[in-house]
Amino acid sequence: MKLSYQAFTRDGEIVSGLIDAPSEREAQRVLEAQGVAPFDFSPAKTASRATRRRLRSEHIIQALDEFCTLLESEVGIAEAVDALQQGEYHPEINEFFTQIGQQLQSGESLSSAIRKGKLVLPPVVLQLVETGEATGALSASLREAVDQLHYAESVRDEFRSALIYPAILVFSGIGAIVLIFAFVVPKFANLVQGNDDMPLLANIVINGGLWFNENWYFLVAGLGGLAALLTVRLRDAGFRTRMLNFSARLPLIGSWLHERDIGNWASSMAALLNNRVELVSALALSRNNVQLEIRRQRLYRVEQAVRGGDALSDALKENHVLSPTAYNLVRVGEKTGRLPQMMSSVSSICEKTRKTRTAQVLALIEPAAILIIGAVIGVMILGVILAITSVNDVAF
Repeated sequence: MKLSYQAFTRDGEIVSGLIDAPSEREAQRVLEAQGVAPFDFSPAKTASRATRRRLRSEHIIQALDEFCTLLESEVGIAEAVDALQQGEYHPEINEFFTQIGQQLQSGESLSSAIRKGKLVLPPVVLQLVETGEATGALSASLREAVDQLHYAESVRDEFRSALIYPAILVFSGIGAIVLIFAFVVPKFANLVQGNDDMPLLANIVINGGLWFNENWYFLVAGLGGLAALLTVRLRDAGFRTRMLNFSARLPLIGSWLHERDIGNWASSMAALLNNRVELVSALALSRNNVQLEIRRQRLYRVEQAVRGGDALSDALKENHVLSPTAYNLVRVGEKTGRLPQMMSSVSSICEKTRKTRTAQVLALIEPAAILIIGAVIGVMILGVILAITSVNDVAF
């Protein structure tokens, strides 16, 4: 059970925190072994499901970043884990570090404790922790892992930020169309009522506006149901994969997704190779950072070819994984023994190209959204004008 405690330090200061122990006696024994004298225990208050925050990737990155900083400051692993147990993170993260602390006390290694924890971390993080333990450079390996997570998060944030302005344009346009249908068209419908000689466009706009006002609740319910269905489907990893694979075939957007995948892969390869992970293992692990199914399949064939004795650059080129410039960098890296540095260069090139693609996509989305919304509103207004002029028999 999780207990909240207050204790005296050796300097006479009062400290408080949380500890997970089967009983107060066991909690007191553990705390006294850490050099503090507890004098009060009480059951820890847990957040209700209604108020509990959703665990996000930035919460995990923040906690791992602080863990890495403590290790770089030459704080012991057990002391660093104990400090993170008492941090003000997400409840699942606090529970995760509590589990790690218990595993460490029972003699497990850090990598084994992380694997047994309930928090699922990317395989590249686990591999880098294992490598750091084996080489005695745990803090450096963990920093590489945190940098990888930061890189992946920055790519996601860049994509979200890029879509904010186009989304505002689209929703503003939809709002304007709804207002015209709800308030403008019905006013003119009364003026042209009974006129059977209206042009087709005028009939469509006027009757569409009347139908909208009479059945708006069905439309709202249908859109709400569609949004709920889409939300549920987006939580399905298989559906997201299919959507990504479809988007990868689209102009510009597909190029952006391919550049992002190559950048993630090259960045992971650089981090793993820098920490002396063998090439075949690095290829298997970095493949997990690739989201497009077609590229993942190509990288699997690359891995099999390298296992069979082929050079990495030749296997990549044969399976059309990278760009011509990247093939040359990988080939030079193999010949000079600087493959990790060349992989970092490939990642940097892809990052620059991805930013260029993002600017191109935005340059097309924004005017396209304005033109489409303007065209729809213009057609609606033209339909209203045609309806009015048909009443007075005014010829254009």
